[in-house]
Amino acid sequence: VGDENINYRYNIWDTPGFENWDQAAIRTCFERIKEKPKSDILCMIYCASPGSFANLRQLEWLLEECKKQHIFCALVCTNKWSGFKDQREAVMKDFQDTLVKYHPKTREENGIIYFGNMGLCTSVNSQAVKDEETHREYEQSGINELIFGIMQSIDVEKVALWCMFAFENKPFWKSLIDVPKQQLKNFWAKIF
Repeated sequence: VGDENINYRYNIWDTPGFENWDQAAIRTCFERIKEKPKSDILCMIYCASPGSFANLRQLEWLLEECKKQHIFCALVCTNKWSGFKDQREAVMKDFQDTLVKYHPKTREENGIIYFGNMGLCTSVNSQAVKDEETHREYEQSGINELIFGIMQSIDVEKVALWCMFAFENKPFWKSLIDVPKQQLKNFWAKIF
């Protein structure tokens, strides 16, 4: 503001070993994060890739804790072009079946399935991939849609912080040109 610099700090907590956690460990992790100074949790992003093993009961514990604390959840199938189609579809089905326990499915747009103010699920590929067997190339996909999907879904009080988090992601801001106008109007109407 004026000649004063404002610095923002964003922390991304990774949870190695999550597959071994019990319900109490999940709750403890949230409490530790919240104890950190200025730790306003914007959202929780849970990732699984095709063919990976996920204990859905642990995911449910995580979602229950997020629901209690009003934390929006994005369940993301990563490396969507790895593995087989049925593996990719299985991850997405697990995500949908789990999220629908907390909120009914509200809509599908741009490859994202929304479950109201509880969460969303989608699949992404963060890097271009070449399939060695078919020689088919797949571009990076789904990242910008995920960023905008979260932006549309989180509480209004958190949108500015999420925008600052995504601020330096130039491809995301350029991609907004391709977002349907009505979708953008709905987003801005929610904010103002």
